[in-house]
Amino acid sequence: MAKLETSGHRAMPTYEQLQAEILHSMAVKQDLINARNALDRDLERFRAIQAFSTRAIQIQDARDLETLTVESIIDAFALECGAVFSRVSGQPGLRLKVFYGVSCDTNGCTLDEAWVRRHRIQHSGSAFIEWAAAANPWSRLRLHQVIAAPYYDSDGELEGVLVGGVSTAKRDFYQELDETLVPSFMVFAQQAATTMHNLQSRVLIRDQVRDLQHARDELEARVAERTAELTAANRAKSDFLANMSHELRTPMNAVIGFSEMILDGVYGRANDRIGEAVNEIRRSGEHLLALINTVLDISKIEADRLELNLEQHCPEDCITSVVRQMSGLAREKKLSLIVDSLGELPRCTFDLQRIAQVLVNLVGNAIKFTSCGEVRVGARLDERESPHAIVFRVSDTGIGIAQDEIELIFSAFEQSHTTVEYAGQGSGLGLAISRRLVELHGGRIWVESGPGVGSVFRFSLPIDGPNGRAGCP
Repeated sequence: MAKLETSGHRAMPTYEQLQAEILHSMAVKQDLINARNALDRDLERFRAIQAFSTRAIQIQDARDLETLTVESIIDAFALECGAVFSRVSGQPGLRLKVFYGVSCDTNGCTLDEAWVRRHRIQHSGSAFIEWAAAANPWSRLRLHQVIAAPYYDSDGELEGVLVGGVSTAKRDFYQELDETLVPSFMVFAQQAATTMHNLQSRVLIRDQVRDLQHARDELEARVAERTAELTAANRAKSDFLANMSHELRTPMNAVIGFSEMILDGVYGRANDRIGEAVNEIRRSGEHLLALINTVLDISKIEADRLELNLEQHCPEDCITSVVRQMSGLAREKKLSLIVDSLGELPRCTFDLQRIAQVLVNLVGNAIKFTSCGEVRVGARLDERESPHAIVFRVSDTGIGIAQDEIELIFSAFEQSHTTVEYAGQGSGLGLAISRRLVELHGGRIWVESGPGVGSVFRFSLPIDGPNGRAGCP
């Protein structure tokens, strides 16, 4: 019989070999299924972590966030219990803040410092699995097995521990916790810690904003109260000055009147020495009376007691009268006092005495602070604004005013440094009163000047009176 040639042909596998290969394939398939299931579980956990983050950033209360954290531990990792332990200022260990899953006494439950040192989590970021034992608090919480992860503050110090677990009573219904949970549980702990820190920052900012708002409200209330007090005090001062000015005018008029009677020889002829003394008394009295009248004016304005006698007048008549009145003073200083061509100006509604007072003050100042040259007075119709206005103008070739002092000269009791040095101290009320009088008429006053180039003062009066608007240059 011929021998069977087997060279070049593969031998048929035995039954045992086929069975082994089938078992191996099934094992590989099961491993793949298990791996897929593990990936699915991890995916579900990360979805749960994402859902936790979405909800957590909307929470405004720390207690609510801790409760959500515990609920999310249970849901995301399919556990029975969850807990949050955290530091309490001035107390050792980690105190239980929130616990859910098993009914038990949690009062005063802590993870002591010995437990923290034993697990070396003070400067470690790893999660770990632990079984219940007499040396840890889990038996008190009736827990059989737990997974825990530390979280830290911004300085890297241990701030708390997140815990998930299974109770002793239901351990048969849950799978034992294994290391596959550690990575995702650590991610959850880090996300929860970040959310907690963000909430703490928001609460801190919110509290600071509230404190600042409260402080601002208190400050505004104090400012309003103080402003009211100052307003009342200023009004009382103005009332007092107004009343005292009236009281002072009467005896001052008497002093001036009796001085003039003595000079006129009503009480007999006075010798030259007495005449000079009485004449000085009269001049000083007139100066003091002018100051009293100035204080009276500013006091009336501040106390809202100054009434305007509004009538229609010709602006050129007012200018002509003031120039005639001030011409003697100009001649004494050898200055030219010139009225510019006025043209045809419409009649204007104003208080003649008060506007003449403004012009006298402006022309008087121009003469006082001009050593040589001229002082010019004029007016024009300004048609660029509606209603139209008359703009009065007083210019000089005097010492001028620095730009940084222009606003100062219109304040009560203030003078520029240049004018003080040049002409000595005065009441500082003339321009302040002039501004208020012009503003009461519905106009405004302004100046263009510079050191050594003279000054040009202008003020505007609405043609129709205080209800009109000031013209602009």
